[in-house]
Amino acid sequence: MSVSISSNEIKVGNLRYFSDENLISIVDEKFTLESQDKKHFFAEDNRSFKILSSQPKILIKVHQNPLHNVINTYGTILNCLNIFENPLFIFNTYNLRPGYLNHNLIEFFYCFLKDNNINRMFLDPALHSQILIDNFYFAMQSDDQPVPNPINKINEKFLDYVDRDYEPFRKVYVSRKNIVPKTYEFEKKQDLLKDFKERLSDEYILEKYFQDKNFEIVYPENFNSFIEQINYFSEVKTLISLSGASAMNGIFMKPKTNILEISTELVTPHNSREHGGFIRAQHHFFHNISYERDIYFYSIKNDTKKSEDIINKIESNKFLKELVNE
Repeated sequence: MSVSISSNEIKVGNLRYFSDENLISIVDEKFTLESQDKKHFFAEDNRSFKILSSQPKILIKVHQNPLHNVINTYGTILNCLNIFENPLFIFNTYNLRPGYLNHNLIEFFYCFLKDNNINRMFLDPALHSQILIDNFYFAMQSDDQPVPNPINKINEKFLDYVDRDYEPFRKVYVSRKNIVPKTYEFEKKQDLLKDFKERLSDEYILEKYFQDKNFEIVYPENFNSFIEQINYFSEVKTLISLSGASAMNGIFMKPKTNILEISTELVTPHNSREHGGFIRAQHHFFHNISYERDIYFYSIKNDTKKSEDIINKIESNKFLKELVNE
């Protein structure tokens, strides 16, 4: 998202606020601010649309990645509800279509908005080339949120969808084996792309190891609904997973449970030409969730991306071996 104006800009928390009337272009999944001097084009375009009122309006990106979808999208919604009285949330329907977002996440998103009586509006980019809007706030990324890690807020709200209250008992390994690799427009750094797509070269071996330890092997994409997924992970006592989107499921776990992360360096898109479109990065979602939820957190370095090396690290560590065999 690019912001091309700075006039009359203030902040509430970390939300960027524009009090005057501005043009917003809708291109695919993006809301892009245009400068004031383009207003005269607005009257000439019959596909333009006005949203003008004193009501605070919040523009939020609905994230595709399951982890960012929960933490950034819902976290920002809940934070904004604590700041403003009855704001109008504006969503781009481009991000709410099958093929971009998992159908379970789409279904739950609409249910969540309805169940919580959230005032909302949906914009279809095929219908409007531009909109004129005032009194609006951008809240598109994690660092734009008033609270950087609204994990407990999300947990409290999502508990409304838990229909049973068992003591955690499940031992679970979350597998990425069946996930279809992402594709990006940047193809210059083939070595980095390969690293990103292959976080473990032989995950079936690790699955078999944990299965022999009475772990349930879970493929999150196979849940019938997101509510079913929430309920399932609320019963998990020990969660083991590679770094990545599965960290989101830790939000639904109860305090004093266990998370063992097979810590894997990720490769993520970056706009800088210097990095050829990608950078290596360490993500800390499991750590943040464990801190906020008072969950015991452990980590194993996955540097060779071979299951046998991970298994050897567990077997040679008395504490981790007891955790897995418990």
